[in-house]
Amino acid sequence: MKIKIDVKFLVIIVLLGINGFIFLYRNNGFIYTQYYIDASSGCDESCIRKWIKPNSNFVETDLNEAHRLLQQNISIDSIASDENKLIAIGAWLQDELSRQTGTKNDSINTLPALQQYYCFKKNSNFSFDCGNFQAMFSLFCTSVKLPCRNLQNIELPGNNPPGGSHVANEVYLKDYNKWVLTDPYRNHLLIKKKNVPLSAIEYLDYNIAAVADTLSVIKESGGKVLIDTIEPARFTPDFYFNKNFILYIYKETDLRQVYSIPEKIKRYFLPVSWYEVYAPQQKNSNLLFHVKQFFLLAFAGWILFIIFRITRKSIR
Repeated sequence: MKIKIDVKFLVIIVLLGINGFIFLYRNNGFIYTQYYIDASSGCDESCIRKWIKPNSNFVETDLNEAHRLLQQNISIDSIASDENKLIAIGAWLQDELSRQTGTKNDSINTLPALQQYYCFKKNSNFSFDCGNFQAMFSLFCTSVKLPCRNLQNIELPGNNPPGGSHVANEVYLKDYNKWVLTDPYRNHLLIKKKNVPLSAIEYLDYNIAAVADTLSVIKESGGKVLIDTIEPARFTPDFYFNKNFILYIYKETDLRQVYSIPEKIKRYFLPVSWYEVYAPQQKNSNLLFHVKQFFLLAFAGWILFIIFRITRKSIR
Protein backbone atom coordinates (compact mmCIF):
# COMPACT_ATOMS: atom_id res chain seq x y z
CA MET A 1 0.00 0.00 0.00
CA LYS A 2 1.38 3.34 -1.04
CA ILE A 3 1.29 6.23 1.41
CA LYS A 4 0.37 9.48 -0.27
CA ILE A 5 2.41 12.39 1.07
CA ASP A 6 0.96 15.87 0.79
CA VAL A 7 3.98 17.97 -0.17
CA LYS A 8 2.33 21.19 0.94
CA PHE A 9 1.96 20.05 4.54
CA LEU A 10 5.33 18.30 4.53
CA VAL A 11 6.93 21.69 3.74
CA ILE A 12 4.97 23.22 6.64
CA ILE A 13 6.30 20.56 9.02
CA VAL A 14 9.90 21.08 7.84
CA LEU A 15 9.70 24.89 8.10
CA LEU A 16 7.99 24.62 11.49
CA GLY A 17 10.75 22.32 12.71
CA ILE A 18 13.49 24.69 11.49
CA ASN A 19 11.82 27.68 13.14
CA GLY A 20 11.33 25.68 16.32
CA PHE A 21 15.04 24.82 16.38
CA ILE A 22 15.95 28.48 15.85
CA PHE A 23 13.62 29.54 18.67
CA LEU A 24 15.15 27.04 21.10
CA TYR A 25 18.66 28.27 20.23
CA ARG A 26 17.69 31.92 19.76
CA ASN A 27 20.48 33.15 22.07
CA ASN A 28 23.17 31.46 19.97
CA GLY A 29 23.65 34.20 17.39
CA PHE A 30 20.05 34.39 16.15
CA ILE A 31 19.43 37.62 18.10
CA TYR A 32 20.16 40.83 16.22
CA THR A 33 23.18 42.72 17.50
CA GLN A 34 23.62 46.39 16.75
CA TYR A 35 27.32 47.13 16.46
CA TYR A 36 28.56 50.54 17.54
CA ILE A 37 30.59 52.70 15.22
CA ASP A 38 32.59 55.35 17.02
CA ALA A 39 31.30 58.73 15.88
CA SER A 40 34.52 60.70 15.52
CA SER A 41 32.52 63.62 14.16
CA GLY A 42 30.68 63.94 17.48
CA CYS A 43 27.05 63.56 18.43
CA ASP A 44 24.24 65.97 17.54
CA GLU A 45 21.24 66.74 19.76
CA SER A 46 19.14 63.83 18.48
CA CYS A 47 22.06 61.47 19.02
CA ILE A 48 22.53 62.74 22.59
CA ARG A 49 18.79 62.32 23.31
CA LYS A 50 18.98 58.71 22.15
CA TRP A 51 21.74 57.86 24.60
CA ILE A 52 20.39 59.74 27.63
CA LYS A 53 16.88 58.28 27.29
CA PRO A 54 17.31 56.08 30.40
CA ASN A 55 17.80 59.24 32.47
CA SER A 56 14.20 60.21 31.77
CA ASN A 57 13.34 57.64 34.47
CA PHE A 58 14.68 60.02 37.14
CA VAL A 59 11.79 61.89 38.79
CA GLU A 60 11.88 65.67 39.02
CA THR A 61 11.90 65.80 42.83
CA ASP A 62 14.97 63.51 42.96
CA LEU A 63 16.77 65.63 40.37
CA ASN A 64 16.04 68.81 42.33
CA GLU A 65 17.29 67.21 45.54
CA ALA A 66 20.43 65.93 43.78
CA HIS A 67 21.11 69.44 42.46
CA ARG A 68 20.63 70.84 45.97
CA LEU A 69 23.15 68.35 47.39
CA LEU A 70 25.71 69.26 44.75
CA GLN A 71 25.23 72.96 45.34
CA GLN A 72 25.47 72.51 49.09
CA ASN A 73 28.60 70.36 48.99
CA ILE A 74 30.63 71.51 45.97
CA SER A 75 28.91 74.73 44.79
CA ILE A 76 28.24 73.11 41.44
CA ASP A 77 26.59 76.20 39.92
CA SER A 78 29.78 78.20 40.31
CA ILE A 79 31.80 75.72 38.22
CA ALA A 80 32.01 77.03 34.68
CA SER A 81 33.01 74.15 32.40
CA ASP A 82 31.25 70.82 31.95
CA GLU A 83 34.59 69.04 32.25
CA ASN A 84 35.23 70.53 35.69
CA LYS A 85 31.65 69.78 36.76
CA LEU A 86 32.14 66.14 35.78
CA ILE A 87 35.39 65.94 37.76
CA ALA A 88 33.87 67.70 40.78
CA ILE A 89 30.87 65.34 40.92
CA GLY A 90 33.03 62.23 40.59
CA ALA A 91 35.54 63.47 43.18
CA TRP A 92 32.74 64.35 45.63
CA LEU A 93 31.17 60.89 45.31
CA GLN A 94 34.56 59.28 45.78
CA ASP A 95 35.26 61.38 48.88
CA GLU A 96 31.77 60.71 50.27
CA LEU A 97 31.63 56.94 49.78
CA SER A 98 35.01 55.46 48.85
CA ARG A 99 35.69 54.25 52.39
CA GLN A 100 32.35 52.43 52.51
CA THR A 101 33.09 48.79 53.31
CA GLY A 102 31.09 46.06 54.96
CA THR A 103 28.07 43.93 54.10
CA LYS A 104 26.57 43.89 50.61
CA ASN A 105 22.86 44.69 50.64
CA ASP A 106 21.36 43.73 47.29
CA SER A 107 17.95 45.13 48.21
CA ILE A 108 19.43 48.63 47.85
CA ASN A 109 19.91 48.00 44.12
CA THR A 110 16.14 48.10 43.61
CA LEU A 111 15.87 51.63 45.06
CA PRO A 112 15.99 54.86 43.03
CA ALA A 113 19.49 56.32 42.73
CA LEU A 114 18.88 59.13 45.25
CA GLN A 115 17.60 56.70 47.86
CA GLN A 116 20.64 54.51 47.25
CA TYR A 117 22.85 57.50 48.04
CA TYR A 118 21.02 58.21 51.30
CA CYS A 119 21.10 54.53 52.30
CA PHE A 120 24.87 54.38 51.91
CA LYS A 121 25.31 57.68 53.76
CA LYS A 122 23.18 56.53 56.71
CA ASN A 123 24.51 52.96 56.88
CA SER A 124 28.29 52.93 56.91
CA ASN A 125 28.29 49.13 57.19
CA PHE A 126 26.70 48.77 53.74
CA SER A 127 29.09 48.44 50.81
CA PHE A 128 28.25 49.24 47.20
CA ASP A 129 29.33 48.06 43.77
CA CYS A 130 30.02 49.72 40.43
CA GLY A 131 26.32 49.51 39.49
CA ASN A 132 25.35 51.66 42.48
CA PHE A 133 28.01 54.20 41.56
CA GLN A 134 26.86 54.25 37.95
CA ALA A 135 23.25 54.97 38.96
CA MET A 136 24.17 57.68 41.47
CA PHE A 137 26.63 59.37 39.11
CA SER A 138 24.03 59.39 36.30
CA LEU A 139 21.51 61.04 38.63
CA PHE A 140 23.86 63.78 39.80
CA CYS A 141 25.09 64.51 36.26
CA THR A 142 21.52 64.66 34.93
CA SER A 143 20.56 67.08 37.72
CA VAL A 144 23.02 69.65 36.29
CA LYS A 145 22.20 68.94 32.61
CA LEU A 146 25.35 66.92 31.89
CA PRO A 147 24.51 64.31 29.20
CA CYS A 148 25.45 60.99 30.77
CA ARG A 149 25.12 57.47 29.35
CA ASN A 150 25.66 53.98 30.73
CA LEU A 151 28.12 51.37 29.55
CA GLN A 152 29.30 47.93 30.58
CA ASN A 153 32.35 45.82 29.84
CA ILE A 154 31.48 42.14 29.59
CA GLU A 155 34.09 39.43 29.34
CA LEU A 156 34.24 37.32 26.22
CA PRO A 157 33.35 33.66 26.82
CA GLY A 158 36.17 31.18 27.30
CA ASN A 159 38.60 33.38 29.20
CA ASN A 160 40.37 31.86 32.17
CA PRO A 161 40.51 33.06 34.86
CA PRO A 162 37.20 34.93 34.44
CA GLY A 163 37.18 38.67 35.07
CA GLY A 164 33.40 39.15 35.17
CA SER A 165 32.04 42.54 34.15
CA HIS A 166 32.19 46.19 35.11
CA VAL A 167 29.91 49.20 34.55
CA ALA A 168 30.86 52.85 34.21
CA ASN A 169 29.63 56.07 32.54
CA GLU A 170 30.39 58.38 29.67
CA VAL A 171 29.60 62.09 29.67
CA TYR A 172 29.28 64.15 26.50
CA LEU A 173 31.60 67.16 26.63
CA LYS A 174 30.78 69.73 23.95
CA ASP A 175 34.18 71.37 24.32
CA TYR A 176 35.71 68.18 22.90
CA ASN A 177 32.68 67.18 20.81
CA LYS A 178 32.80 63.63 22.15
CA TRP A 179 31.70 61.17 24.83
CA VAL A 180 34.38 60.72 27.48
CA LEU A 181 34.88 57.83 29.88
CA THR A 182 34.42 58.50 33.59
CA ASP A 183 34.69 55.70 36.14
CA PRO A 184 34.33 57.23 39.63
CA TYR A 185 33.89 53.81 41.24
CA ARG A 186 37.53 53.03 40.41
CA ASN A 187 38.58 56.66 40.91
CA HIS A 188 39.20 57.24 37.21
CA LEU A 189 37.41 60.59 36.92
CA LEU A 190 38.92 61.22 33.49
CA ILE A 191 41.65 59.54 31.48
CA LYS A 192 43.54 61.82 29.11
CA LYS A 193 46.05 61.36 26.33
CA LYS A 194 47.85 64.50 25.15
CA ASN A 195 45.46 66.47 27.37
CA VAL A 196 42.36 65.19 25.57
CA PRO A 197 39.94 62.93 27.49
CA LEU A 198 39.52 59.43 26.09
CA SER A 199 36.18 57.84 25.33
CA ALA A 200 35.53 54.30 26.55
CA ILE A 201 36.17 53.03 23.03
CA GLU A 202 39.45 54.92 22.73
CA TYR A 203 40.57 53.63 26.13
CA LEU A 204 39.63 50.05 25.19
CA ASP A 205 41.51 50.39 21.88
CA TYR A 206 44.50 51.84 23.76
CA ASN A 207 44.67 48.82 26.06
CA ILE A 208 44.16 46.31 23.26
CA ALA A 209 46.99 47.86 21.25
CA ALA A 210 49.19 48.34 24.36
CA VAL A 211 50.70 51.43 22.74
CA ALA A 212 53.49 53.28 24.49
CA ASP A 213 51.79 56.64 25.07
CA THR A 214 51.68 58.63 28.28
CA LEU A 215 48.27 58.80 29.98
CA SER A 216 47.04 61.20 32.65
CA VAL A 217 44.47 59.81 35.09
CA ILE A 218 42.52 62.41 37.07
CA LYS A 219 41.74 61.09 40.57
CA GLU A 220 40.42 62.14 43.96
CA SER A 221 42.61 61.82 47.03
CA GLY A 222 41.82 63.23 50.47
CA GLY A 223 39.21 65.60 49.12
CA LYS A 224 41.55 66.94 46.43
CA VAL A 225 41.81 66.30 42.70
CA LEU A 226 45.16 64.92 41.57
CA ILE A 227 46.64 63.94 38.22
CA ASP A 228 48.45 60.62 38.04
CA THR A 229 50.73 60.55 35.00
CA ILE A 230 51.29 57.02 33.72
CA GLU A 231 54.49 56.80 31.69
CA PRO A 232 54.90 53.97 29.15
CA ALA A 233 57.32 52.18 31.51
CA ARG A 234 54.55 52.00 34.15
CA PHE A 235 51.83 50.89 31.76
CA THR A 236 49.86 47.78 32.72
CA PRO A 237 46.67 46.77 30.88
CA ASP A 238 43.44 47.73 32.60
CA PHE A 239 41.70 44.80 34.31
CA TYR A 240 38.38 45.51 32.55
CA PHE A 241 39.44 47.35 29.40
CA ASN A 242 41.49 44.83 27.44
CA LYS A 243 41.30 42.28 24.62
CA ASN A 244 39.20 39.90 26.75
CA PHE A 245 36.27 42.33 26.98
CA ILE A 246 33.67 43.89 24.70
CA LEU A 247 31.83 47.12 25.36
CA TYR A 248 28.04 47.46 25.65
CA ILE A 249 26.49 50.94 25.44
CA TYR A 250 22.89 51.06 26.66
CA LYS A 251 19.90 52.89 25.15
CA GLU A 252 17.60 51.50 27.84
CA THR A 253 18.25 50.38 31.41
CA ASP A 254 14.73 49.75 32.70
CA LEU A 255 14.70 45.94 32.63
CA ARG A 256 10.96 45.82 33.22
CA GLN A 257 10.59 47.56 29.87
CA VAL A 258 13.37 45.60 28.16
CA TYR A 259 11.97 42.21 29.13
CA SER A 260 8.30 43.02 28.63
CA ILE A 261 6.54 40.58 26.28
CA PRO A 262 5.93 43.12 23.46
CA GLU A 263 9.59 44.23 23.50
CA LYS A 264 10.87 40.63 23.47
CA ILE A 265 8.59 39.78 20.54
CA LYS A 266 9.70 42.89 18.65
CA ARG A 267 13.39 42.03 19.13
CA TYR A 268 12.77 38.45 17.99
CA PHE A 269 11.33 39.51 14.63
CA LEU A 270 12.93 42.91 13.93
CA PRO A 271 16.52 44.21 13.74
CA VAL A 272 16.32 46.33 16.90
CA SER A 273 18.39 46.29 20.08
CA TRP A 274 18.35 48.03 23.47
CA TYR A 275 22.14 48.36 23.43
CA GLU A 276 24.98 48.68 20.95
CA VAL A 277 28.15 46.62 21.08
CA TYR A 278 31.72 47.66 20.36
CA ALA A 279 33.77 44.53 19.75
CA PRO A 280 36.86 45.25 17.61
CA GLN A 281 38.37 41.84 18.40
CA GLN A 282 35.32 39.98 17.02
CA LYS A 283 33.98 39.57 13.49
CA ASN A 284 30.71 41.50 13.39
CA SER A 285 27.95 39.57 11.70
CA ASN A 286 24.17 39.23 11.89
CA LEU A 287 24.09 36.36 9.39
CA LEU A 288 22.21 33.98 11.70
CA PHE A 289 19.61 36.64 12.49
CA HIS A 290 18.94 37.09 8.77
CA VAL A 291 18.76 33.28 8.37
CA LYS A 292 16.06 33.32 11.06
CA GLN A 293 14.18 36.08 9.23
CA PHE A 294 14.36 34.09 5.98
CA PHE A 295 12.81 30.97 7.51
CA LEU A 296 10.15 33.00 9.33
CA LEU A 297 9.17 34.67 6.06
CA ALA A 298 9.30 31.34 4.24
CA PHE A 299 6.96 29.78 6.80
CA ALA A 300 4.55 32.73 6.70
CA GLY A 301 4.65 32.82 2.89
CA TRP A 302 3.95 29.10 2.59
CA ILE A 303 0.98 29.34 4.97
CA LEU A 304 -0.45 32.18 2.86
CA PHE A 305 0.14 30.12 -0.30
CA ILE A 306 -1.80 27.15 1.13
CA ILE A 307 -4.65 29.41 2.28
CA PHE A 308 -4.78 30.89 -1.22
CA ARG A 309 -4.92 27.42 -2.81
CA ILE A 310 -7.63 26.20 -0.44
CA THR A 311 -9.66 29.38 -1.03
CA ARG A 312 -9.44 28.97 -4.80
CA LYS A 313 -10.62 25.38 -4.60
CA SER A 314 -13.58 26.30 -2.41
CA ILE A 315 -14.62 29.04 -4.86
CA ARG A 316 -14.62 26.53 -7.71
